[in-house]
Amino acid sequence: GPALEEAQKIAVGINDQLIKNLNQTIDTNDGKTSSAIYTTMSIILIISLAIATLSFLAIKRSVTNPLAKLLQQMTDLREGRFQITIEGITRTEEIGKIANGLEEFRVSLDKAEQAREEAARAKQAEEALLKRRASLTDEFVTGMTHLSESFASSSNEVADSAKNLSATAEETARQA
Repeated sequence: GPALEEAQKIAVGINDQLIKNLNQTIDTNDGKTSSAIYTTMSIILIISLAIATLSFLAIKRSVTNPLAKLLQQMTDLREGRFQITIEGITRTEEIGKIANGLEEFRVSLDKAEQAREEAARAKQAEEALLKRRASLTDEFVTGMTHLSESFASSSNEVADSAKNLSATAEETARQA
């Protein structure tokens, strides 16, 4: 009977109180959980942004800046400055491979430029030699022309003297 009903009422009251306390705890925990989730998400977002920023800076430092330097050095080569130092040739990744290729290209361009300059000097020397030979030839021809004119003049004088001697000999022979 009544004692059982009284025990049942007490048990229901305790059960209701436990459910009420449990619901309050759940509500409190829901608020704390939501707050913890937002805090965790915010921290993850901040850490992700920091990692992205550091990654960007690392990529810029290790890839973008060296590529910009290599592009400047390519411009230097295009403008004929072959005595530059190619940066990054000691690197072992792709930037190093590009730098080594550019260094080989720089060396071959420098050698080609030196060969072109040497060919230009040889051509100037050959032109100077040809000019000197032409000058000597002109001097020789001028000298020979004067000599032949002198011989012609002397020859005419000798011919005239011979005619005079011949005429004198004839005159002498007639008088004799």
